[in-house]
Amino acid sequence: MSITIGGKEITQITLEGPEMEEGLLGEVEVYGKKTEVVIIDPPPPPTGDYRTIFEEVNFNNTSNYTPFGSGTIEVSNGKLKIGTNSGTNLRHGVSYNGYKTALERYRITTKFTIVDPPVSNSNGIGLGTLSQAQAQMEHMCNFTMTSGDMAAGGGRLLLKNRYISQRYEFNSNTQQRLPFAIGDVIELVFEMNREIITATAKNHTQELTIVETYAYPMTPRYLPNIGEFAIFGYKGKYEFSQIKIETDEILNPTFCLVGDSKTKGYFADTHADTFAAQLREQFGSVVNLSGGSERTYNTMERVQEIIDINPVYVFLNIGSNDNREDVSVTDWGVNYDFIVNTLEAEGIQVIHVLIFNETVEDVTPYNNRTIATYPADKILDCGTISLHDGAHPDQQGNDQITAKYAEKMNELLTL
Repeated sequence: MSITIGGKEITQITLEGPEMEEGLLGEVEVYGKKTEVVIIDPPPPPTGDYRTIFEEVNFNNTSNYTPFGSGTIEVSNGKLKIGTNSGTNLRHGVSYNGYKTALERYRITTKFTIVDPPVSNSNGIGLGTLSQAQAQMEHMCNFTMTSGDMAAGGGRLLLKNRYISQRYEFNSNTQQRLPFAIGDVIELVFEMNREIITATAKNHTQELTIVETYAYPMTPRYLPNIGEFAIFGYKGKYEFSQIKIETDEILNPTFCLVGDSKTKGYFADTHADTFAAQLREQFGSVVNLSGGSERTYNTMERVQEIIDINPVYVFLNIGSNDNREDVSVTDWGVNYDFIVNTLEAEGIQVIHVLIFNETVEDVTPYNNRTIATYPADKILDCGTISLHDGAHPDQQGNDQITAKYAEKMNELLTL
C-alpha cells in the first residue's frame, strides 16, 4: 500500500525519536490510505567541538586568578609566575575565579617553563578543579618534578582524587617518565570526559610526550562536585605562558539535569546505570550539571554555566542539602526562585522535580512550597523511590527515577 504526497508515491514514513525502539511500528492512515510507519534508531548525542571558556596568553595582571592555600602568583614580562612554599598537601595554587563549574566534559591546557631547581618535595604542577562545596571532592592530574624524579629519568603523570582530607592516586604504579630540566617548556593538559580522565605532558624543549588515562570507580568519593578550574602547585615556581579552558559538552541540549549528589548518581551500580546516563542513552541530548553536597547558593553561583549550555528544559532538583544545613524554607525559596527566574529570563523552561524522599531528613516543607508556587504541569513527582542509605537512591531507585523522568520528557517532546 502507498500514498501520494506532492505527486510522489510514499510507501514508508520514518519517525525519529529517542523514546522509540527500532523496527516496524505498524500502519497509519493518511487521508483514507494506509502506509507503513518505521522507527529508526536515534542519532548519537550532539557532542560538538571544543569551545573556549577562557584563554590567556599575554598576562598583564593577576585579576583573573585567586591564590589558595600557600599558593603565590605574580606577573612578569607577560608571564604568570605560580608557586608555593608548601609541599604538604594538594590544596595550594591558584584558581580561575571567573567561573564555577559542574561540567562533566572539559579540558585545561597550560604551557609553562621550569624555573626553580627541583628538590625532594617539589612535587610539580597539577591541573583540575578546586572544590567549592561543603564536602570537597576534586579530580586532578599531577606532573611530578622532584629531584628524585629527575634522577630516575623524569617526572610522572599521576591522576588523583581528593576527597575532603584524603588523597587517592589512581595510577600510582605508572612506569612512564618524561625527562625534564630547568628551563624546559612543558605543556600539561588535563581532560575530563565524564568518568574518563586523561592527562598529557609534553616537553617541547626535548620533544617528548607521555599520556595517562583512567576510568575512575563508581563510588561517591570519586564523583567531583562544583568547583573552580585550578592550577595546583607543589613547592617551587613555574612561569606560565598559556592557560586555556575548554568544553565539548553538548551545546543546546534538549534536557539538562541540575541537582546534588542524588542527580549525580551516587550509589548506582555503574556510571552507565545512573539515571542521568540512562536518560542520555534513551534521549541522546541530555546534560548533567550536578554535584555532590550542592546547595541552592552553589547553583546560583554557576547558573551562568547552565545558561551558556543553553538547554531547552532544565530538570531542577535541589534543596535536600539546604535542609541539612538548616536553611529555612523561606530562604531556600528565595534562592530557588532566583535560579528559576534567571533561567526563564533566558528562555529556558524549568521542570520542578520534587526533592526525592528520604528517611533521614523531612523534605516535605520544601516540596509543599514548590507545589504551592509553581504550575502543576511543570512539577515532577517521582514518588517513593528505593534508597541505599536513607538519603540516596540505590540502583532500583535510579531505575525508578529514570522511568519518571522519561515519562515527563516524552510528554514535553509531544508539545
